Parts: sequence; structure tokens; C-alpha cells
Amino acid sequence: MREFALSLDSKTGPSPLGRGYLDYPASGVFAPGIARPMAFGTGSGGANPEILMSPVIPFGDPNCSSSGTNFYLVFLEDNTNRTAMNRTMAMFSKYDGTTWSLPIALADDGTADFHPRVLTFADGSAIAAWENEGKLQADTANLSGMETNLEISVAWFNPKTGTWLSAQQITTNNYIDRSPKLAGRSTNNVLLTWIANPANDANGSSTAANQIWFAKWNGSVWSAPQLAATVSHALVKYDLAYDGTNANLVMSLDTVDNSTNANGHELFRLACSNGTWGAPTALTADQTPDDNPQLSFDPHGNTVLTWLKGAELSSVLNFNMTNRSVVLANEYSSDLADFKLAGSSDGKLALLWSEPSENNADLFAMFYDPIFKTWGAPRQLTHDPQTERSTTAAFYGTNEVIAVYDRSMVSSSNSVGTTLTDLAAYYYTLGEDLALDGSQFNANPANPTPGSMATLSVEVLNLGDKVETNVVVAFYLNAAQPASQIGRVTVTNAIPPQGSNSVTFNWQVPSINSPATVFAVVDPDQVVPDVSRTNNVAQISLVKPNTEIQSMTWSRVASNLLAVTVRVVNDGAISNGPATISLNEASVTGPNLFSQAIGALAPGQSHEVIFLWNTAGLPDNLNVYTVLSGSGISNNFSAVNTTGALAISQVPSPWIHTFQYLTAGGFQIEFYGTVGHACSLMGSTDLVNWTPVLSFTCTNAPMSIVDPGAKSHGWQFYRVSQ
Repeated sequence: MREFALSLDSKTGPSPLGRGYLDYPASGVFAPGIARPMAFGTGSGGANPEILMSPVIPFGDPNCSSSGTNFYLVFLEDNTNRTAMNRTMAMFSKYDGTTWSLPIALADDGTADFHPRVLTFADGSAIAAWENEGKLQADTANLSGMETNLEISVAWFNPKTGTWLSAQQITTNNYIDRSPKLAGRSTNNVLLTWIANPANDANGSSTAANQIWFAKWNGSVWSAPQLAATVSHALVKYDLAYDGTNANLVMSLDTVDNSTNANGHELFRLACSNGTWGAPTALTADQTPDDNPQLSFDPHGNTVLTWLKGAELSSVLNFNMTNRSVVLANEYSSDLADFKLAGSSDGKLALLWSEPSENNADLFAMFYDPIFKTWGAPRQLTHDPQTERSTTAAFYGTNEVIAVYDRSMVSSSNSVGTTLTDLAAYYYTLGEDLALDGSQFNANPANPTPGSMATLSVEVLNLGDKVETNVVVAFYLNAAQPASQIGRVTVTNAIPPQGSNSVTFNWQVPSINSPATVFAVVDPDQVVPDVSRTNNVAQISLVKPNTEIQSMTWSRVASNLLAVTVRVVNDGAISNGPATISLNEASVTGPNLFSQAIGALAPGQSHEVIFLWNTAGLPDNLNVYTVLSGSGISNNFSAVNTTGALAISQVPSPWIHTFQYLTAGGFQIEFYGTVGHACSLMGSTDLVNWTPVLSFTCTNAPMSIVDPGAKSHGWQFYRVSQ
């Protein structure tokens, strides 16, 4: 069986959807007998995500809302007891901090539901609104017939009885009513808006204008629907904010009819004061896409507008468009253009969206600190092969964000209607986490000498979700204990979430003759409720010797006797300890040729070791490796030059001495080479491509050879090799 999945909020329009997904076995915490994981809501990813229900309709369009710890969720479920075109039913579940309640219907009137929305209040009550088919649809119903009968329905939730009451259909007409929005702060003052199109155009246009309608709930009854404005453009997306007196509705309109170019998307504002709506006013007017307006309030009652402007996720306060702040710079995409905004009662904000990562798609989030009016950097929440989409999010209390979304395993071998889709929840607890980047803990100079001044620098990281101020970094000598503290620094800059700040400290190095380990500790007094203190410490070892191989050379003493000379130097800060120099043949671990102990070297002092090597019977080309070892090397400042290599060629390369043209047209070359060794004369006309001219064996030195074909070349270059 198939039914229409109405996607009226998008320009793609509705399309028929198969039901192959129902062939999968049911599971999830909504299913009887399925236990909730013990560890959840930590943001660690260990128990995240949690499967609430599986399988579900692939476009369940979940929507959640919260007030304090009242966290409510509405979504679409496939009621298989209904006929094909009437099966999508709006469902409700609530979360108490530990478990989800079994879903119940908002109002089971037997007709299809779409796009449910819920608004939650502090006393646990709630208002829901959704698109409802005004009558039962036959299995042969077409799309236009379903659109004509699409109406707006509402219901009120009684927290004492745990039931939905007062379900009623707000509209009754023969044209499209869609996309309901709810806003308000009290149970007796709720604003409902929706979009109507008398021409039954799902998008709207200049010739089929959209209408913005509204109604108000006073705690007992709904007011009669009234027209707020007429919009002569396709309405892509919109959002609503209402503080009990003033309302703002911001729309993304396609100002070019039937355009596939997103550059025509502009923002328009519709404001209402004391029940009177003004005319739509343009907030943007440029050739940059302006999409997905989202509204919220900060702790001071300011209206926060966020939207995607071209490649920039943007935000303004109180519609001051000239003071736009860029929250995130990214490529314009349909993924980011579907971000969701969630706000807490204390003014925190969370932005969540899905975008491709190392997987098909994963959830990402950004958090806003209302005190410092600062957004943190994006952080990736999910890391799984499934594709996350249709995300909704709300705060549970003031410190935990819960995202609910559809996720599917998308591949080239399955379709949307046949793949398994889960309704999943992700729990993220906002936390504070200061850290030090140990790889960025340095000293200048890198290895200071006793008694000198050194500048220590370390990078402080804010891995948490809150702006951190007056962060303290303390430095300790040889032990991260109060008694060994050598100083501390307070960071005066505010460090935003996912931000960093460099800290420097000038240190008078003590007059010591042994290595020192300096520890840096961020938040040493543990003022910040850090979620992890394992990353609060970094250390660096300084004032160290640095014994290394400075040079390796060789010379011939006799026909079969070579002298290999190795110079060792200590260019460190203090004297080195015992060390051994070893010379090995062919490789670092090859046969040992010679070893010798080296005494202590003062800083800057060097020592030469000479090895006499009898090479009788050995090949002409030899390789010798030097290795420094011992306890005096174990505390070296650097291990870079504790090994060395020397290539020895006992046969000198041939070299050209003199040359001349001969009267017969040949070219004579006189060169020196080792008697008895085979040589080759090569020729080239371009110094790139070389060809053999003559191969021979040296019988004397110097030796003369002639290239008789030289007269056939305009230019000819020569080289001799063996």
C-alpha cells in the first residue's frame, strides 16, 4: 500500500511513499519489553543515539517542545489499522528524565495527519496543532483532493489526566491550510498561525497568493480565525515568536516565481502589536539566499533571529539587520538550511543540523552563551553510518539538549520507502571542560641553561559549551603540587566554547645541574566544574644535556687502512652523563666494528673518536653507522642526532682532464680513472637524454679515448662513469 507523504514546507512538493519499511521487526523504547539503556544523556556518545521506535514512517516529522523538565514530543506514526490514504496519525510522548511514555494519539478521528507541532508550559500543560485531512480519503484519492481538504486542528493537553482534550478543527474550507506554528509563554495566551492558499497552490505565487491566518487561545476557547496578511510570493519557510504582547513572524519568500535559483529567497517580517498586524516588510533584499528563519528570546527579552544567509549562518537581535553576526561560515546547502534552533529558560541557545561527515550525514550542534552573547564552534554529536534528518530539539531543564530525528541507512540499493527508518533521540548535557594542549607547551629558548630567563607558553583549550573567564594556569617545578609552584597566570580574555587562548609565563631558571620538568595545570584550584580533569595537565622537560653526533669523516691511512673520525658534541644546557659510541657496519643494528665510552662533556664541549678500519677483502663501497647509547643519552634534550651514517667509496670516480678536436673529425678525451675498473663514455645533445658511446677498462692513467662520431653532431656533451 502507498500514501502521499505531504512535504508542503519544501519546494520539492509531495510524492507517493511506499510502505516496505513495515517489513522490518519492531523495536525501540516505545515498544513493550524494550529496556532503555542504563547510560544516556551524557553527551559521550556511549549510549547515544537511543532508538525510540523502529520501524517508523520515513518522514515522521518529529517536533519537540519543553518548559523546564516538561519535555513533550509529537510525531507521525503509521496506523496500519486504517485504510491506505488515512494512515498517518499524529502521536504524543513525554520524557521524564529517565523514560519515555508510550505514545498516544493527539486525536484519532480516522483521517490522515501531517506536520504536528507542540507548545509546552511550566505547569505541564501543552497545546498541539497539526494539519488534518477534513474527511476520510478513498484509496483512489489523488493529491489535489487531499490538498483541498487539508485543515488545521488543535488540542489541549491536561497534565493531571495525561490526556489530550478539546480537539477541534480550526478551519473548514475547500482549500489548503498548512504549516501551523504555536507561540506563547502562558497557558491562557497562545498564538497560532498557519498558511492558507485559496488557489490550492502548495507553494504560492504572485498569481496564487498565500494568506497568513491566526487564532488565539485564552485558556478555554480559541478565537475565530482572522487574516493577518496576504503574501504574493512562494513561502519557503517561516517561524513565529510571541511574548504575550508582541508577535513576530519571519518568512523566507521566493521572490521569483517558480525559480530554482535560491538567490531569490529573501526574509520578510510580519509584526503584531496588541493584536494588530502590520504589513510585511523586507528584512533582506540582495542576490544572496536567505533561508530558514528561526526565532527565540534571550534572557533580556530581546528577539533573536537566526538564518542562513548564503554560506553564513547568521544572527541578529531585535531585527537590527545592519548588526548581523556570522555564527558559522559554511557552504550553502539544503542540510544547513534545515537547522533547528532551541532555547532554554535562562537564554541558552542550541543550533542543530545534519550534514555529511565521514558518514552519509551526522548531527552537529553549536551553543550560545547568553551572558557573553557568544556562539561556540560546531561540535559533531553523532558518529554512525546512518543518515540523520528531520531533526527537532529542545532543552530538558537548562543544561541538557535532546534532539529527536529520523535516521535511515541510505544506499544505492534501497529506496526511502523500503529502507529501515528509526525514530531516534540524542541526549547532550552541556558541560565545562578546560584543557591544555600538551603539543603546544614550549619554552623559549627551547632548552634554557641554569640561571637564565625562559618564556614558557602553553595553549589553553575550552572544550566545553560555556564561555570561560579568568582562567588560571599554574606552573610547577618537578611535581604538580602546591609546594613546587613557580608561578601562575590568569587569562583575562574570555575563551568561547571550542576556543583557545595562549598563555605565557617568564621563568627564572634555577641554578641546577640536573634536568627539570615543568608542569602546567589549568584551573589548579578546581573552580570550574570540569567534566574531565585528565586533560588539565601538560608537562615539558628542560635544562637537559644534548649529546649528539656533530660530524663523521674518513681518510685513507694506507692502501687497506681507513681512519673513520666521529665528532661528538654536547650542545645542551648541562653536562651529560655516561655514554657509549658504537660504529656498526651496513646498518644501525649491523655488526659492531668498534665501541668506546665517552666521559662527561660540559655544555659546548666536543670529543673526537677515531677508528682505524682494515678494509682488506671488503667491497669498494662501504657504509658505517654511528650510534650513541647509555644513561647519558636517555635524558637527552633531543634524539634527532644520536645516530649518524657515513658512505665510503674507496674507488674515486673518473674525471675528465683535457679534451680536443682531431683533424680527422673525432673528439679526444683524456681522463683519470682507477686502473682495472670498467668505465663508460656517455654522450648527449641536450643534457637530458644520454646514450652510450664507448665502454672500456682503464689500463693506465691518464687514459685517452676518442669518439669518432663527434663530427655528426652540432652539439655533443660527454660524461664518464664507472
